[in-house]
Order: sequence, then structure tokens, then C-alpha cells
Amino acid sequence: YMFGQDTSSISITSPVSGEKWLVGTSRSITWKDSNVTNVKIEYTINNGTSWITIVPSTAASANTYGWILPNTPSTQCMVRISVVGNPSINSTSPNLFTIAYPTLVTLQQINAYGDTATAFWNSPLNLDTIRVQASVLVSPIIQPIGDRRTIFYYAAAWGCWVQAADASPWTGLEIYQADSNATGTFFDLCDTAYTYEFTGIVTQYGAATELNLITTPTPIPVNLMSQEQKRPDPKPLTIDRSE
Repeated sequence: YMFGQDTSSISITSPVSGEKWLVGTSRSITWKDSNVTNVKIEYTINNGTSWITIVPSTAASANTYGWILPNTPSTQCMVRISVVGNPSINSTSPNLFTIAYPTLVTLQQINAYGDTATAFWNSPLNLDTIRVQASVLVSPIIQPIGDRRTIFYYAAAWGCWVQAADASPWTGLEIYQADSNATGTFFDLCDTAYTYEFTGIVTQYGAATELNLITTPTPIPVNLMSQEQKRPDPKPLTIDRSE
């Protein structure tokens, strides 16, 4: 040991091996360290040409940091962890990893229940982060300008009901946004008889299924896909009341 020599060291342990992490999901950045108090964590989406700060300082002793993947898809990603106060001591992902958009699924895949005559079943995609395309039956609010009251009561949230544009069976779904202040989703602009692509987390709500839109760390906007001529016609139901 030499007087004044810095014996700090750090070594990243994840992501290191070409992982594929989805926008909006939470993943753990992990590392090993010695004689380090705080670390700065950054990532790049262009193979190190520029770096974006994830957190300017966090306790090194935790050896892990929960990162919600931002809306920055790329195949040229790396994470860099450096010692706060001495950035020359750092560790970078040895291999590129991917930040990707979630898989596009159908409404039927979300609603693929078992026999509900005997039990309620969770969606097979429960807690998955996905994309889905659907036509809005009832818009989240009355008017984007002038009257922003919700049509259905959601307190400080927004919600609407959607269905496949062709009104095929098992395609009904509730779209839900927990934070109505997160306007970056543009969910409030969704209108009846338009088809949009929504990105969110499939979530059970009692016996029903919702898609919770992603609002953090960066809201993922809904994408307008098409305009329909009208809302799908209601389906008549026959109830058998025989003894």
C-alpha cells in the first residue's frame, strides 16, 4: 500500500451478457465493489458515443439498483458504473444489450380464460408488459379541451373500454392510467371509434383484467393506428332461464 493510493474498485455484474430488457419493465443493475461509498450509474444507447445518467449517486454497498427501462429502444446499449468523486474508477458492460419494445399481442391472448362457470381465472399474460391494438368504445374524458371530466369515475386516474375493431368475441378490455397528471401518454386524447396501440402491464382487478399504461420513468404514448367508421355494434345476448 502506497500513501495516497486509491484502492477503490468496482465491477459490473449485470447487464453483462447481451440481455434483452423491455421498455417499462424493472430490471436490476448489479455490481461488486471494494472501498467505495457511492456510485454513479449511466447508460448508453449508441455504444458509448454518449451517456445518459440513470442516477447521479447511490450507495455502493447496496450492490444493486432497480431500473425501470425508459422508452429508448436500441440494440447498442451498455451500462457504466463509476465512483462518485473519482469517475476514472468505473466498470462498463462488457457486451451490448438491447432495450426493446414489448411484444405485440392480441386481445384474445389477454382474455384467454378457462371455464368461468367454475372459477375466475387470471389472464395468462397477467403481469406481462405488452402492446395491444384496440378500438375505443368510450373515451377517457368528455373533451380534451373545455370539459376534462372523466366519463367513468376513476378518482385521480383515467380509464376507458376498448374492443377489437371487428367486435370479435373475447376482445373487451379496460385501459387504465393510474396518474392522470402523466399527460405524456396522450391517453386523454383517445376518442371513440379510433384504433390505438397501447403499451402497459396486464393486471388483474378482481375478476376483471386491465391494461395499466406505463407512465414512469417516461410515459409511453399511445399510437393512433386507424379511424373506424363507427363503434362496433352491440352483441345481443340470450339468457337461458330454464329450470
